[in-house]
This record gives sequence, C-alpha cells and structure tokens, in this order.
Amino acid sequence: MSEITTIVEINDVGSPDYSVCKTEIFDVEMAKQLSDNEDIIKEERLKLKRLLKSRVRGCYYDAVYKLGKHIKHDFLGRFCVLRGLGLQNLQRDIRSALAMPYYWDIDMINAQPTLLVQICENNGLACEYLKQYIQNREELLTEICETQNIERWEAKERVISILFGANPTGLLTPFFENEFYNELRKIMTNIWEKNQDIFGFLKKVPNRYGKAIAYFLQTEERKVLIALDHALAKRGRSLDVLIHDGGLVRKKENETFFPVSLLRELEADIKEKTGYVISLAVKPMRTSFEKNETTEDDYQEKKEEYEKTYFKVMSPSIFVRIVGDTLQTLSTKDLIHQLGNVMLNDGTGFVAKWIKDPTIRTYERLVYAPKKEVPDTEFNIFTGFPLEAIAGDFNEVNEVLSLISNHDVEVMNYIENYVAHIIQKPYEKTRVAIIVQGEQGAGKDTFWDFIGSLLGSSYYFSTDSPENNIFSRFNHGTEKVLLVKIEEGNYITNKANAEKFKAKIVSPIETFERKGQDTLTLPDMRNFVMTTNQDVPIPIEETDRRFMLIKASSEKLGDSVFWNRIHTALSKPELKSAYYHSLLHRDISNFNPSRDRIKTAYYQETKSVFAPTLAKYFQHHIETLLQKDDMDTYDIFAPQLKSKIHEFAQYDYTNKRLGTEINKFVEAGCITKTYTMYLTKYTIKPKEVMDFMKEKHWWVIY
Repeated sequence: MSEITTIVEINDVGSPDYSVCKTEIFDVEMAKQLSDNEDIIKEERLKLKRLLKSRVRGCYYDAVYKLGKHIKHDFLGRFCVLRGLGLQNLQRDIRSALAMPYYWDIDMINAQPTLLVQICENNGLACEYLKQYIQNREELLTEICETQNIERWEAKERVISILFGANPTGLLTPFFENEFYNELRKIMTNIWEKNQDIFGFLKKVPNRYGKAIAYFLQTEERKVLIALDHALAKRGRSLDVLIHDGGLVRKKENETFFPVSLLRELEADIKEKTGYVISLAVKPMRTSFEKNETTEDDYQEKKEEYEKTYFKVMSPSIFVRIVGDTLQTLSTKDLIHQLGNVMLNDGTGFVAKWIKDPTIRTYERLVYAPKKEVPDTEFNIFTGFPLEAIAGDFNEVNEVLSLISNHDVEVMNYIENYVAHIIQKPYEKTRVAIIVQGEQGAGKDTFWDFIGSLLGSSYYFSTDSPENNIFSRFNHGTEKVLLVKIEEGNYITNKANAEKFKAKIVSPIETFERKGQDTLTLPDMRNFVMTTNQDVPIPIEETDRRFMLIKASSEKLGDSVFWNRIHTALSKPELKSAYYHSLLHRDISNFNPSRDRIKTAYYQETKSVFAPTLAKYFQHHIETLLQKDDMDTYDIFAPQLKSKIHEFAQYDYTNKRLGTEINKFVEAGCITKTYTMYLTKYTIKPKEVMDFMKEKHWWVIY
C-alpha cells in the first residue's frame, strides 16, 4: 500500500502552530513482543502500547510534528512528535527494531558544530578551535575516551554540552576545557547580544547563553531537515520520521542499499535551499532485540491467499468478499461460516487470528467511483468493463437499433449517445429513463440485453419485478449496476411507484440493504430503461423532465430468419468489441441527456392521456364548434361549465378541481375570469384555448 506523506515546503513554515503530518510504518509483531518484554523500562513499553493502539491500516501510524510546546516565540527549535507518539520518541535500540525492515537512517554528520562554523564565518566570528574539532573529531574523541575511560557516545555528548553552556572542567581534555570552551563562550555571547529581541524571554533563565544557542542551532538544523525532506520528495522518496539531525527514509521495494550518488544530490539541494554545506551518511540501524519465531509463516501464507478476495471495511463494520466481479458483504458470523474450517499448522483456526490481526487488509469504506481514482484507504467496487475495444463491423446492431427507434434517425442518435454516455462517463447519471413500447418480438429487449453484454453482468441488471428489487427496501445486488432494464413494465406498478421511480432516475445516492444485514450507502450510478407492450406504460406529468418514450417498429415480428441472423451476430465477441469501440470513441462532448431528450410523437400522445379533464371537454367542444365554423368568443358561468365537464370526468368533479384546472387557461390569457354578484363568469376564446392546449400537448390527434 502506498502511503502519502506530507512534504514541508521551505517557505511555508513561519508559525509556532505549524504542524507536519507523516505516515510511519513499523513492525507490528515486533512492537507487540517488545511491549510485553519486562526487561524494557515501563515508560518505553507504554509508548509501544500507545503506538499499537493508535495505528491505522494495520502497520501504519499517522504522526504529527509540531514545535516544542514550551516555545512561545516565532518558529524556534525542533519538530517534536505530538503527544510523544511516534518512532521519533522511542529509544534508538527499540526504534531500530521496529523500523529496520522499512527504512534507511539518513544522518547529517556532526550537524550542529558544522552549522555553527558556517554561521560564525558568515558573521565574522572567530571559530578556529571549533574547526579543529570538526576536522579532527575522531582523534579528539578517542583521546577523551582514553583519558576519561568512557565510551565514544559519552565523549561526544560531553563535547556537545559545551556548545550549550556546560562547564567541562575535569570532564574532558585540556583542549576542550580551555581553548575550545573559551572560544565557544565568545560565540555564545555574540549570538546572545545580536539576537536579544528574539531571545529576550530567556533573560532570567539560568544558562541563558547556552539555551539561546541551543534554540538557534536547533532552528537552523530544522531548516536543513526541511530542505532534506523537500529534496527527497522531488526524487520520489519519503522522509517518514523526523529525528532532529536526520530521519528515516522509506526503502524502495527490494532496495538493498541507499545510493551514494543520491546523498550527494540531496546535499546539493540543501545548499541551494539553505546556504549550508552539510554531509549526509547512511547510519547503520542496529538493535539488540531479536524477533521471536512463531508459526507466523504458516499464518502469513494463508493471510496472503485469503486477502486476495477478503478484506475488512471500517464503516460500516463489515467484511467483504470479492468473487469475480461480484461483491459479497459479510457479517462476522458469515465470515466464520465461510472460513471457519480453515486451520493453521498448529491446529488453531485461521479466522480467529485474522480478525484480531492489526495488519489485516482494511479499508475505511467502500466507494463506487467508476473510472475515478480513489485514496488507498477506500475500496472502489468498480473494476472496469469486460471488453477490449477493437474497431470492426457492427451492422446488425444498427439494424436492431433502427427497429426500436422506428427508423427515426434522430432517436437512433440519441440512444447511441445515451449508451456512449454510460460507457464513457459512468460516473455521471443520464437522469433520463428511456421507455421502448412495442409488441412482443419487436426486438426491444434484444437491443438492451446486447448493451448489457457490453457492460458485463456486474453493471447490467434486468428485472420483470421492479417492485421487489428496485422500488423495495431490500435492493441489495444492484450496487454496481450502471444500467437497469425493467422488462415488460406495466402501468399499475409504475403508477404505484411513480415518485420512487422519478427519484431514482436522478438521485446521486442510494442506500442498499439486504435483509438482516448492514446497509451500504453509495453513489447511485444506475440509469434506467424500460420495455413494455402497453400503450400507456407510465403516468407522464405536465412538468415531466425524466422520461423519453419510443414506439418500436413491428415490421420484423415473426421473421425467424431475420432474428436468427441477428442473434447469431450479436453473440459474436468481435462484434461486441467493435460496437464497444464505437461507443467508447463516439463524440459526445456536446451531448446532454436531459437537454437533448426527444419528445417523440408517442411521448406527446402518452402525455395527452393525462391532460386535465377540462382539456378533454374543451377538445370535444371546440371540435364541435369547428364543424359549425363557429369559433366566436362566448361567456359561460361556472355551474354550467362544471355540469358540461361531468361527462368527461372519471371521478367527482369538484368546484376546487375546476378552479385549479381553469386557472391554467386564465393565466395563459385564453380564458378571462370575472366575478358577478352571485356567480363566476368565464369568457372563452376557442381559438386561443385550442392553441394553448396544443402547446401543452393536451390536444389529442386521433
């Protein structure tokens, strides 16, 4: 798993509240063993336990670095890991045990003395003895070790302590106790006097000179560390752990050594960014701890095998199994049922250990983002379409498309653009449902099932009972679907579920639920088509924007020779690849499914069925007037008009409904409403009423 680490830009830092986020990786099994090792001091064991508890995605921890909490002035000092929680804050021996498999330890050689010499030279301060120490460090440290009978690390610490104001009398050799010490006191005094505006807060603090130069050098050291971080990032490397004068750099896969040439490049970048000349080296990581050998190899082998298809999801808390293109969500009970018989060599069950494994393959959530990149913490259930796009002939597809479009070229183009939109932009719903009406055997299902074969079974779903698996609460199984075909749609079901259907056509989110299981809320990328043999398959409202209705041609009904040829051709892989290629490369840059929706004659005819009762009366009445050639304006009172409408109503026609329906005509200006002392009077303009009804598609052409 590739982890993202924050890169600190040199010029981005300038506030004591600034923080740096880094993602560390560590040996979890080793951390567990060390956290239980009573030979390690309690404080370090508690750090390990906290680190294990706070990790994410198994063996990773997101560390946050800030300036030391006691520094109250602008951007002084080192970056320290927040709450002391991270590899930086562990003893070196323990840190190496946890980090060795994953990191190189890159160190600035003799960092603070080297920086101090350059600072002195840039400011005209004498630093002859400091230079001698840097040039002859090993010989001078060896002399200290021999005369004081101490280890090298202790000799080094005693020398460094002089940089920060310690009195070396009796602890070092005469060179350090005299010339070196006196020169450093002058340097510290000079730095204090020139920077009192910065270090004034230390005036009453003991050893203020030493503390001031400590903050000064730590700040400069940190600038170099940030430059190192930036230089590594430019080269695709990651400084995951900041350790003051260096840090841990993530190893590349199968990398056996850190390139020396890269160290030189990093040094050059640091000089360019900061002006400091420093030397970098790879410091060997050593540890006194050995990892206990267990049956881990047997477990790891099975873990790798099963994690190819099984993994854990945090939200909702479920397990997932991938079988081909199918996704199964599992409860813990389901998981045990499937893998409960998988045993390890020591006779214990695999599942019990795997569930508790902190490095288990884990994702924060499932997402559905067709043709989109997602973070490593999320699992995209879109796995791509099954076909390879290869240019070729697909005449038979056009023959079927022409039939279901009733040979209307404009409709054919729309359908092809519609399908191309699903393939090219599966992340964007069309927001239009296509309904194809035709007699059984007209080919309406043949075309859409063929499109389904291009998408693959995971992304195409055909149903003849949408009330059970589309409109119902328990709709599990259509999470990945891009095209739903409702086969032989009928008016009764569609009317009963009209509001749900309209919502699903446009809704960007859906909650998918299987009985007795947790729900999944995912982006809803389903587009809908319907085939039907009913003349009026669905209610069409006056303000409808979601449906496109097409009447298919019936000219090939019963033509078995034709359909045998078509079905044989459509089953060929090369034809599928050819049509998929055509759709994938079709120019739909100016296509908007909603805007370009075609209002066919069949759509207008169906919509007119749902015209207001008043419109049906007016059409009958005006047609009578047309026969008499009498289209003059006339007046009628509300009770009379209501009485005449009754014979066209399928229900009790109330005064309220009359008022609601006639107000549409009044607002259009083709009927005038006036109030007399007792009754409402309407002035009817037959010609204007007829034109308004045709505009609203309420005028039915028989």
